[in-house]
Amino acid sequence: MKYLISLYVWITGGFVFIFTLLWLIVATYFASSPKLDPMFKRLLRLIFKVIFVRVDVEGLEHLDKKQAYFFMPNHISFLDIPLTAGFIPFFIRGGEAAHHFKWPFYGRATRRYGNIPIDRSSATKSMESFERLKNYALAGNSVIIFPEGTRTRDGKLQKLKKMPFLMATKAGLPIVPVGISGMWELSPKGGWLIKPVPLKIKFGKPIAVNVPEGITADELAKITEEQLKMLIERP
Repeated sequence: MKYLISLYVWITGGFVFIFTLLWLIVATYFASSPKLDPMFKRLLRLIFKVIFVRVDVEGLEHLDKKQAYFFMPNHISFLDIPLTAGFIPFFIRGGEAAHHFKWPFYGRATRRYGNIPIDRSSATKSMESFERLKNYALAGNSVIIFPEGTRTRDGKLQKLKKMPFLMATKAGLPIVPVGISGMWELSPKGGWLIKPVPLKIKFGKPIAVNVPEGITADELAKITEEQLKMLIERP
């Protein structure tokens, strides 16, 4: 039965996902990403509905709709991307691995949407990518980045990279830790079997990057890591 369920999830969820990407590619020629975002989010949320995965959201009361933020979730699965894009109630652009932009359909769609490739092939290219993301944030726009840098291999939170926090201190936007729970049980890295289980997205209280004055990137990373560990619920 688990094989049939996984097959259904991949076929049905994959169909909706590909449709969403094709819609986005075409639609961005006629309207800007911010205007398309409400419909884009509805389509992404539909993916989880058709595969019978309930998504619970907590902590929205911590967020001010008039404020821009750096959203920093833990990273478990490729499904983290449609999950966060669909359920974070802000227009957000993200930084993601450059090789994602070479994937069929997805690469074209994410580029048209305005996400920024993070090229890790050299320190210089990586710095240039983060500089672009920082400038976007400096213009008062919300940004999402997975501070672990890559997906977990064992379901546990990995050590957070320093670069996103250096960028946050320069941009001056509050950091919002976002705990994703249930994704490892639904879709662990390296396997194709899917077990539809409820997911939870929990928003932490925003962390001001300039309070106390002179807070360092390392200190911000430690505070964010501690909050993420509290937000992530274990089965």
